[in-house]
Amino acid sequence: MWNWFLHNFYWAIPVGFLGLNILLILLSIWTWHLKWAVFVKDEDLPAEALKGKHNDWWGFISWAPRNWNAFINGDRQHQWPKKLFGNNERRVKMWTKDGVILYDILYTGVPNPGTWNICWPFLITFVTKKFKYFRWGIRKDIFGDNPNPIDGDDYWVLGAAFKTIKPFEGS
Repeated sequence: MWNWFLHNFYWAIPVGFLGLNILLILLSIWTWHLKWAVFVKDEDLPAEALKGKHNDWWGFISWAPRNWNAFINGDRQHQWPKKLFGNNERRVKMWTKDGVILYDILYTGVPNPGTWNICWPFLITFVTKKFKYFRWGIRKDIFGDNPNPIDGDDYWVLGAAFKTIKPFEGS
């Protein structure tokens, strides 16, 4: 029975997986009231980087504007994704310009080696013990040129990555 299904409907598994991912991403955008950056005036964009091109993408698509896959926070300013499942416990402290710690949160972006997260808005991340990093979904992008997320560069990015990362402090 199972072999018959796989033989005749082999396409249903990847199509169903892709459909579920698209549904979860659209639900994330809707429930978090995210605005697509394409429809936001340049002067209202939270980061200068969103006005440029994707020079970090492969050559044939590096012409794409950064706001094509970016979303503005809407009414959830400075809010982080919530971990639904996973074994990552990497924490990050948020601070002001004066060095005062505002809060200590679970970091959902790049987990510790050998750990993983599934978060809401929809984001799956994991890092193997050999520093192979995978990400798929909507992530918070705040650490560009400004390491302090309270002061700006506070937007969300839809994308995927699979790469080897450098060991980081605490790993």
